[in-house]
Amino acid sequence: SNLELKDAGIYLRLGDAYFANKQTKSALDNYKKAYQLDPKLPGLSKKLGTVYALRNDTINAEKYFLEAAED
Repeated sequence: SNLELKDAGIYLRLGDAYFANKQTKSALDNYKKAYQLDPKLPGLSKKLGTVYALRNDTINAEKYFLEAAED
C-alpha cells in the first residue's frame, strides 16, 4: 500500500539520522523496518551493507552489497 511505502521512507530517514549520530544498532533496526516494507527502496541495500560491515557482520554486509550491486 502507499502508506507502507511512505513509512519505509520514514524508517530510512530515521536510520540515516541514527547512522549520522554513530548509533549503528538503531540505524540497523530502522533500515531493517524500511526493508521489510519496501526492499526496493533506492540506496537501502547499500546502507544496510554499510551498517552491517561497521558492526563486523560480514555475511550480512556481503549479502546487501551484492543486492545493491544488482540495482
